[in-house]
Amino acid sequence: MNSLIQVTSLKELGYNILKNDYPNDNLNAIKHILNKYDFQSVEQNGNTFIRYKFRTSGYDKPQYISIKNVLKEENINDATSYSFIDEYRSSRYFKYINESFRFPAYSNTVTEFEKIKNEVDYIKYYKISLLLSLCSPEYLKDFLKDHVFPLFFADNKEGQILVLENNDYIEKPFSFIRNGFLLEHFPVSEVKESVEHGGNQVLQRWQNVNPLNLIKLFIHLFEILFYPIISSVKSGSYGLNFIFVFSKEILYKPNNFPIDWIQWIQSPANFANEDLDFFKFLKNKDNELGQKLEHRKYLHKWNPTIIQKVDLFRWYINKINDLLLEITDPCNFISTSTQWDGKK
Repeated sequence: MNSLIQVTSLKELGYNILKNDYPNDNLNAIKHILNKYDFQSVEQNGNTFIRYKFRTSGYDKPQYISIKNVLKEENINDATSYSFIDEYRSSRYFKYINESFRFPAYSNTVTEFEKIKNEVDYIKYYKISLLLSLCSPEYLKDFLKDHVFPLFFADNKEGQILVLENNDYIEKPFSFIRNGFLLEHFPVSEVKESVEHGGNQVLQRWQNVNPLNLIKLFIHLFEILFYPIISSVKSGSYGLNFIFVFSKEILYKPNNFPIDWIQWIQSPANFANEDLDFFKFLKNKDNELGQKLEHRKYLHKWNPTIIQKVDLFRWYINKINDLLLEITDPCNFISTSTQWDGKK
């Protein structure tokens, strides 16, 4: 298979060499992509060396996701607290959902909200997150200010709501990887022809793993970091996220019977399993042993303070950004033959 990048000794400087053996005129197409997607290129001895600009001095690393605002109970009625909505309206994400979706009427959204606001905490906020994902940006501010935020702070006086901004710049490196993968296999002439007939089917699997879904996955992992304590719930519209960080202790409660209910009467002393006394559990299912049997997971024993959670989340967001930078740099996907491997 032709390879987009071949490693050289310049790797210490962050440079990799762009190979020249592509089908038809793909080399020119690759160079065009490089110029468009923030790569530096250097011509030397007939070769083209490339690297991401952010690996050079004086060039700031892009932040794919950042904390735009922090809302507390005392500032939810401040008009300036909702400036992020106006900025969201100018984003490509807003344009996309506004042109692609038909949203329910505001009265219907409020009616559904009233039905779920008295449910168990983590179920309630999960369902609210679904409502927000289907909430029209046209009435998003009113719905947040008049309904969602007052309910949250009534439950969590010391809680905080973090507004996360997605930088659509992240589409660039993901697009580079997808297009580079495509151009390693098909000449530009075939790619152009497929576009004219509805698109490149080879990209179908890639598109399902889009950058916003990756960010969503990472944030959901934070929610269960202190299991069985639920530290936060993610919500929001396409490209706009709210993190509801709980101040009170909210515990996840498993169903009365696990999916595999027979596990309670099976021997827990199998290889590599913890030896637990099931009869002690029968005497008192609320003790520590009972909790282990009920959850079958490691249980965090104390609820971090709201400040600890928010500080940890800020650190976590920085690490997500670092990870996304690395996984979108094709120079990191090197096979044992020192060539970039598109399959990776």
